Amino acid sequence: MAQLRDILSSHVRLREPLHWNKADININTSDRLNDLVKWEIALNTEHLHSHYTFNNLQKDAQWVEALPKILPDFNMLLRDILDLKCELNGVNAINDYSYIDQPSISDHPQSNDYNDWTVLIKLTRDAWLTLSKINPDQALLVAEEWYQTPYPIFKRLAFFAATQRNVISTERALKWLLADDAWWLWSPEVLRETIRLLVSLTPELNLTDLSQLEITILKGPPPKMYKEDIEDERWSKVMERAIWLRLSKIKAAGIILSPNSTAELDLISQRNMQWKLLHDDRDEFPFWLDSGDGVEPWCTILDTPTRRIDLVPWLKKHPNTNSNLQDQWEKRCNEKFSTTFCALLALTLEDEWPSDRWREALQGWVSHKQIKRTWHYLGPLLDRAPDDVIQSCARSISWWLLSLSKNFDGSNDLFLKLINRILIINYEDDISTDNSVNQAINHPIGLVTDALLNWWYRQSPLDNQGLPDNIKQVFTEMCNTKIIKFRYSRVYLATHAVSLFRVDEQWATEYLLPLFDWQVSEFEARIAWESFLYTPRLHRSFLSAIKQPILETVKHYEELGDLAHQYADFLTFAALDFKDVFSISELALATRSLPNDGIASIALALARAFEGSGDQHHEYWPKPCAALLKSIWPKSREFISPQISQALAKICIEAEEDFPEAFSEIKHWLVPIEWPDFLFRKLSKSILPKQYPKATLEFIDKLIDGNTRWYPSSYLNTCLKDAIAISPDLENDPMYRQLSEYVEKYL
Repeated sequence: MAQLRDILSSHVRLREPLHWNKADININTSDRLNDLVKWEIALNTEHLHSHYTFNNLQKDAQWVEALPKILPDFNMLLRDILDLKCELNGVNAINDYSYIDQPSISDHPQSNDYNDWTVLIKLTRDAWLTLSKINPDQALLVAEEWYQTPYPIFKRLAFFAATQRNVISTERALKWLLADDAWWLWSPEVLRETIRLLVSLTPELNLTDLSQLEITILKGPPPKMYKEDIEDERWSKVMERAIWLRLSKIKAAGIILSPNSTAELDLISQRNMQWKLLHDDRDEFPFWLDSGDGVEPWCTILDTPTRRIDLVPWLKKHPNTNSNLQDQWEKRCNEKFSTTFCALLALTLEDEWPSDRWREALQGWVSHKQIKRTWHYLGPLLDRAPDDVIQSCARSISWWLLSLSKNFDGSNDLFLKLINRILIINYEDDISTDNSVNQAINHPIGLVTDALLNWWYRQSPLDNQGLPDNIKQVFTEMCNTKIIKFRYSRVYLATHAVSLFRVDEQWATEYLLPLFDWQVSEFEARIAWESFLYTPRLHRSFLSAIKQPILETVKHYEELGDLAHQYADFLTFAALDFKDVFSISELALATRSLPNDGIASIALALARAFEGSGDQHHEYWPKPCAALLKSIWPKSREFISPQISQALAKICIEAEEDFPEAFSEIKHWLVPIEWPDFLFRKLSKSILPKQYPKATLEFIDKLIDGNTRWYPSSYLNTCLKDAIAISPDLENDPMYRQLSEYVEKYL
C-alpha cells in the first residue's frame, strides 16, 4: 500500500514559461506566478492511464475487493493535488477547471486522459462504486464528505454518486442541488454531473420537490456568477440558454413540466428555434473537443468593418443589436477607440444616436487599455447627448464614469455634471433587501455613487476636514429615505460610513448614522447593515456613535442572511479590541442573544484571530481571548453543538504552546463532530502531538467516539504515532488503546 501511495503521490513540475517577447515580462513587477514560471501537477509515475499493468488491475478480483479499503488514500491524494493547486493560485473553492482535465466523471469519450493526475479521479470513483455495493451506509458518508469538501471536483464526485439511487436519497440530492443559492445547479464547473443528476433525479421526485426545483430553475442563475459588466442582451441570452437546457433535459427524461415551466420553455424555444438537444450530450459540457463536424451554433456571426469609412454606413444599416446575429462591434471598440469614436461622432453630426451601439461602445471603451484617453473626447460629447440616449445608456455610461473616477484628468465640473445626469433619471426598478449590495453594484445609481466616492477619495480627505459643498448636498439628498431610487446610493454610503464619519462627523451623525438605526426604519437599517458588513471596519469613535444600533442588530441576526456571520465576527473583534466602548454585560447579553450558528461564528472569528496573528498568537491567549470566553461566552450547555465544538477545537490547535491552557478552558464545550479529518490534518502538521502527547490524546478523544460515522484517514494515525513516540507509556492508556483500535478497524 505504501508503494501505491508513493506512485500516486503528486509533485509540482516547473519550467520556463513561453513568451513571445521576453521584454514584455518584468520579473520585479509581475504579480502572476505563471508570468515567472510555468507549473503543472505531476504524479511520481507517468503514463498511468496507458500503463498495461495498472489498467489490468481493474480485472483483478483481489484489487477490486481491496478498493474500498484504499478509498481514503485515494481521497487524500486527490485532495492533496487540489490543495497544492490552491497554494499555487491555480484553483479555489468555486473554480478548479477539472472539467477541462476530466470532462466527465462517468466514462465518456470526451475524457481524454491527457493528464496523469486524473487517474486519481477514476480510482476514487471506482473505489466508491465498489464500496456502494457492499456498504451503502459507508458510501453515503464518503459522498457527504465529498460534497462538504471545497473544490468543484468533489461536488462533481458527489453529484455522480447521487445518481446511484441505492445510496443517496432524493431529498439529499435535491438539497445538494439547491444549496448555496443553487450555485451548483448553475455552475459550468459541474455542468455535466448536474445535468446527469437532473435526468436521474427528477423521475424520482414527488410533486412538491419537483415544483420547488422547477421554481428555482425558472429564476435562472444568480447574477454574481457572471461578470458584473455583462451586457443586458448577453445576460438575457445566457439566462435563457441555462434555463432552456435544464428544463429541456428534464422534459426529455419523461417529466411532465408544470404549466409555468412549459410556458417558459415554449417561449424561450420560440425565440431560439435553432436550439435543439444534441444526440451525443455535447450540450452537457462547458466545451467540446470536436472531431470536425462542429457544434450547432447559437447564432450567426455578422462581419464588422475595421475602417471608419466603412463603419459609418455599417452602423446606419445595423443601428440595433440582434441576439441571433452576433457582430464584432464591441470588439472593434475595445481595440480601436479613435476609429469607433469617430464613426459614432459622424452619426451624431447627423443627429443619429443609436443607443444599442453606444452601449456596446462604452462597454468596449471601458476595457480599453487607454481608458483615460477616452475622457477628453467622450466627456464633452456625452454632455450634449439627448436625455433619452443618456437614459437608455445609463448603465454603460455609469460603468465608464466609474472606470475613470480614480484617475481621469480634466474638468471636475463636467464629471459631476455627467453624474448628475444619471442621478436625475427616474428608474422603475426598486431595490430589495435581498442581496442589496449586488443590486447596487449593477445599477446606474449605485455605480455613479461609487464613482463619486472614488473622486472624493482622490482629494485626499483628512479627519475632521468636512465634506466639500459640491458633494455634501448630493450625499445629503442620497440619505433622504423618501427618495426610493437613492437606496442604491445608500448602499455605498453605508459601506464607506467610517470614512465619511471621520471626515465629517457632524454631517454623518445627522444624515448617515440614522440609516443604521432599526428603530427609525427596519428596511433601511437592514440595507445599511448588510452594506457595512460587506467590508466592515472598526473605529472607536464610530463604534461609540452607533453603539445602540450595533447591540440592537443582534435581534435582527437572521434577517442579515449570508452576512449574519459577518456581524458575529464584527461583534467578536469589537469585544477583543474595544472593551472601553462596550461593557462586559452588554457584550455578554448580545452574545447570549445570538442563535447557535452565531455563537459558532464567534468561535470561528477567534480562530481566525489566532491564524492572522502569526508569531504574535500568544498575545491572544490568555489575553484577550481567554477573557472573552470566561466573561462573555454563554454558560448554558444548550449552546453546545458539533459546529461550535469544531470551531473551538480549531482555537486549541492554533494556540500552539498555549494549547494546554486553551484546552483546559474549552474542553467542556468539545463534543464529537461528524467530519473531524481536517482538524486531524492540521493537528498532524503541528508540534502538539509531540509536545503535549497526553493532552493531544484527550483532545482527539473528545472529537470522536465509538458511534462516530466517519472514515478515518492517515492523519489521525500520524497524530497517535507521534504522541506514542514521545510517551511510550501511553500505550497502556485506555484512551490510546480505544483510539488505536478505532484506527486499525477502519484504516
